[in-house]
Amino acid sequence: MTKTRLFLLVSALALAPLGFAQQPRASADDGLRPVRTVASNVISSEHSPAVRITIDPKFAYAGGKRFILYGVAEAEIHVFAELDADKKLQRLYWVQFEGYLPSNRHTYRYKSPRKMAVGGLEFILDTNVAAGVSARAPRDGSDQEAVNELLKAAGWAFPDDVLSARLVHMTDSSNRNELMIIYAESAAAAGASVADLVDGSGKPSTKWTEVERAFLARAVSGLKIDPLK
Repeated sequence: MTKTRLFLLVSALALAPLGFAQQPRASADDGLRPVRTVASNVISSEHSPAVRITIDPKFAYAGGKRFILYGVAEAEIHVFAELDADKKLQRLYWVQFEGYLPSNRHTYRYKSPRKMAVGGLEFILDTNVAAGVSARAPRDGSDQEAVNELLKAAGWAFPDDVLSARLVHMTDSSNRNELMIIYAESAAAAGASVADLVDGSGKPSTKWTEVERAFLARAVSGLKIDPLK
C-alpha cells in the first residue's frame, strides 16, 4: 500500500513538563498507550526496531501517542520541538514507529531512490519545501492529524514556510514495519526563502540543491540512533 504523507507540520506545540521522566500521553479516545519509553529526550524501543533514539536536549518533548492508523496499521508517535523567544516553532523531530496489523497483507512501498545511513541504520530519504503550511488541514484519521493533537494545546504558531526531510527505515525484510523520522524547520530559521527554493511549477529548484546539504546536516546533528543488539 503506497502511503502519501504531508510531512509538514501545522498548528501549535503543547509542551509536557520538562524533567528526567517524560511520560508519553495516551489518547483518551482509543485507549492505547505508547509502549516505548521516553526519558531525558531518549526514546527506548524494545522492538520494531530495538533501538535508542536520542534527541538534542534543546528540543522540548511534546508527548507521545499510539493509535490505529486508517484501520490497517498501528502507529506510535513522539514529537520534540525547538522554539524561538516568541515561542514559534523553529525546528521539529517527529519519530514514528509503525506496522501493519495482522489482519492485512499490506507492505510499505516508497518511490524515492535516495538513501541515508544514520547510526548504522539505512533510511529511505526524501525532502520537501513548502509554503502556506499552516493553512493546510490534515486528512482525517492521519498520522499528521495525530501529531497536530500533540502540537496545538499551547497555541504556538508553526511557520508558514517549511523545509522537511523524511527518513524511513524498514525494520525487517517483510516491509511491514517501519521507523519513520521527520525533521522539519522554518525556512526563515534556515536563512532561506521558499520562493528561492522552488521553481515555477512548485518543484525544488537548483538553489534547493545547494541549501539541502546543510539542511540535512542539521537534521542528523540533533539525532543519535543506537541500535540495540
